[in-house]
Amino acid sequence: MQKTTQRWLTAFLLIVVSAVVALTVALRYYSPLTRDWVVKTLESRYNSKVEIKTFQASLLPYPLATAEDIVFREQGRTDVPPFVTIRKLTIEASFFGLFETPRKIRRVRLEGLRLHIPPHEKKDPPEASGGTASQEPARLAFAVDEIVADGTFLELLPRQAGKEPKQFEIRELRLRSIGPNEPMSFVSTLMNAKPPGEIHSKGQFGPWRRDEPGDTPVSGTYTFKNANLGVFKGIAGTLSSVGRYGGALDRIEVDGTTDTPDFRVTESGNSVDLKTEFHALVDGTNGDTFLVPVKAQFLHSTVLARGGIYGKPNVKGKTISLDINVAGARVEDLLRLAMKTTPGPLTGQIDFQAKLIILPGERKVLDKMQLYGDFGIASARFTSFDLQRKITMLSQRSRGQTEDDPSEHVISNMNGHFDLRDATARLSRLVYSVPGANIRLTGSYGIHGETLNFDGMARLDAKPSQMTTGIKSILLKVVDPLFWKNGATEIPFRIGGTRSQPSFGLAFGRKEP
Repeated sequence: MQKTTQRWLTAFLLIVVSAVVALTVALRYYSPLTRDWVVKTLESRYNSKVEIKTFQASLLPYPLATAEDIVFREQGRTDVPPFVTIRKLTIEASFFGLFETPRKIRRVRLEGLRLHIPPHEKKDPPEASGGTASQEPARLAFAVDEIVADGTFLELLPRQAGKEPKQFEIRELRLRSIGPNEPMSFVSTLMNAKPPGEIHSKGQFGPWRRDEPGDTPVSGTYTFKNANLGVFKGIAGTLSSVGRYGGALDRIEVDGTTDTPDFRVTESGNSVDLKTEFHALVDGTNGDTFLVPVKAQFLHSTVLARGGIYGKPNVKGKTISLDINVAGARVEDLLRLAMKTTPGPLTGQIDFQAKLIILPGERKVLDKMQLYGDFGIASARFTSFDLQRKITMLSQRSRGQTEDDPSEHVISNMNGHFDLRDATARLSRLVYSVPGANIRLTGSYGIHGETLNFDGMARLDAKPSQMTTGIKSILLKVVDPLFWKNGATEIPFRIGGTRSQPSFGLAFGRKEP
């Protein structure tokens, strides 16, 4: 009995040893975890020349390979930065996974990954001979359960020479369920440079288009929190945003919302809760963004805008260009953003259409902003009791009513054309009207110093002698003919000084503005 047991044990041990030897031999000769296999696979996948400085592989306790100082050069070019550099690459597999079809890799860990994404280059159409540019995704000879690439550095190279690349730090990047010619599911945490903040995103990426990286598909959702708008000189606030996106790298469609509960123009210091909804097209290879459209809401006002945020050749930074439409907004809401005093000097309903351009550079927003268009304000009232009282008295006197203590509160209407550049608002064709009076103005308002420089013409329904009583009325009958023209009293005037201390004067001999 004992001898029989020993024979069975010996046979079992021989089988185990034979199996281990056979497995070792098979892995030795058929395992893909070799320098040549890794290099050829990466070169095929990314259409690049791959260099590995050091490489090691082992089979126990499980198949494992490590490579260090890996460099990818697109088509072997040395005149541009390497497409990819990796400080250390670790490949982990299982014994049986290496013999599956396709071969299965358990985990790939990338340390010190730096990606330099070239711009999307437009290629000539195929020749009439029938040749077509291959847009087939790169094919993998293996499947990967998980890729870990925390601490990745991404750089988007510009299309125009002389422009600085866009740089991003990806603190966390996990890719899962990767198979041959299949998209990668990912979870990432991206540090946005400007405005600074963390973008958390998850979705799908790929398959990688090795001939045209800009055509690589991407889709997912994102959250962007605690972005500090103070890096843009002239505005401040903490922005949060959520949304979803999809498309290709050089044409990503994004639908999202933002909320900035403490948005403010630093020149005024007054904050509002600014919310936006937007649909945008983003070129992920250079950061150019086209808004179609964006809807912004704050207080009791809504602003619609269409346009783009894009780079220009040989110019550092992005230019913002938007067509803005405002209908039924409140003028006091806009003045709260633009002026230091609260409440603002005027209330009423405002409509306007304008073109907004914000040039790149380090100046404050108000100094590099260009805004021009047409506006109209209806049913306006001045918040200053004394000023509103004077406007009401002007209206009554212009109609020949001479009460010293007017009881009615007239409303004002105004419209005109404006052109804001270099923090100076230039107004033309400005018409201000109240019952009995019509005032035309042209001139400028300096925002920083609140300076006034206007020429105007007042047209009044009543004659000068009808605007007062007693001896003054009698004396003014002499000058009635001097001012009475075209069926109304016309008085040219000039406004100077500052908003807090304006100066008024007559301007005889000047033509109507």
